[in-house]
Amino acid sequence: MVPTFYSLLEALQTPAASCRTLCDAEFARRADGSPALTRTSFFTEAPLVWCGARYLLCVPQCGSAIPRVERTAARMKHLHAECLTSYRILRDELAYTDSTGALRRCDAVLHRLPEGEPLAGCALMHDAGELLAALERLAGELAEIGFTHCNLKPDNLYLTPGGRLVPVRYHFARFDEPGGDEEAFAALREWIASHAGLGGQSVRDAIAPLYRAAGEPDCGYRGPMCEGLTCVCGESGYGFVDEAERVAIPLQYLWAGDFAEGRAMVETPTGMGLIDKQGRYVIEPRCEIVEYNAYTGCSRVRSEGLWARFDYLGRQQGPFTAVWQDDPVEEKA
Repeated sequence: MVPTFYSLLEALQTPAASCRTLCDAEFARRADGSPALTRTSFFTEAPLVWCGARYLLCVPQCGSAIPRVERTAARMKHLHAECLTSYRILRDELAYTDSTGALRRCDAVLHRLPEGEPLAGCALMHDAGELLAALERLAGELAEIGFTHCNLKPDNLYLTPGGRLVPVRYHFARFDEPGGDEEAFAALREWIASHAGLGGQSVRDAIAPLYRAAGEPDCGYRGPMCEGLTCVCGESGYGFVDEAERVAIPLQYLWAGDFAEGRAMVETPTGMGLIDKQGRYVIEPRCEIVEYNAYTGCSRVRSEGLWARFDYLGRQQGPFTAVWQDDPVEEKA
């Protein structure tokens, strides 16, 4: 079992009672006082300060999340590299209440954040040549230790005060598989060339007019273009814009994932669901967890603590059971 977004939100209101190791941590909070949580494909992230350093607490949102990172976390214990930060699993770290009212505990990943800020938010303040040099240095350092990140992008790189680029979020990382980041480094070179050194504006200020022109106020997040649509987040929530920066699916969700094979996972006040590229629900947003696998076209769905598989068209395949249903095709990172 893993906590839902809402049970996690409730648990982190009182970390002294809910956390085993991080009971004295200070979690970042929104204006309304609630924990500042961000949902990704496999984890929900909670920024915090602990023992004077910044971290991300990554809490699993599906049963496969922790097993997929165990090898990376184990290797990181013995790897001392200046270009990487600590990444470890805290066993039974978080206490939460499940949908039946039972008290449970789950593992979580504690990932230290580097000094500095994400590249996506500070590139405009720096010279492109300096950033490209830092990127080449990082490529050489990762190759030297045999580390492949597998998810390099501006949001997953921090620029330190010393001018280094340090990657974060090692959830898809691999060791001793050289060449896996070559396309990502090529894309980052192009991104830096087009985003760095634009007169001291912040990325947020630079891209905001695009969204305001599309009928939405200042947007603070922009994901990659996937299948002709880009996930963005504004004051009214997450949604999608097309290649012409027009709003294709209204900014209305608590969280939304990128499109893959015509499907995207979304979180709403009533639960998780799955939508198509027209914004229609393939799986209604009444579920605790929806985990869509683009390689099989199926979704693993949890409702009231029970699991079932749904096909690409949102049709339930068999009854809900207490046992997690593994995909017949191995999931590819």
